[in-house]
Amino acid sequence: MTHVIYAFDRSSEALIFEVPISAEVIEQLRIIMKWNDAEDELYGYDLDFQQLAQLETLTGKSFYDPQYDYQLASYGN
Repeated sequence: MTHVIYAFDRSSEALIFEVPISAEVIEQLRIIMKWNDAEDELYGYDLDFQQLAQLETLTGKSFYDPQYDYQLASYGN
């Protein structure tokens, strides 16, 4: 399973950029997202500021910009 953070423009809803999340950090991602069941990893999620701050630390990338809406998605490998 691969997870990615998508950033969408708030006015046009266009996808602006994406941030991949390494499969090596899945345990930390589960904690950030408060996932309890394996199937929780399959869904898409809107991300709040607290989650985004933790995800920036997890990915080692600074990407937050308040002009975008963020979602976490997954897809099979």
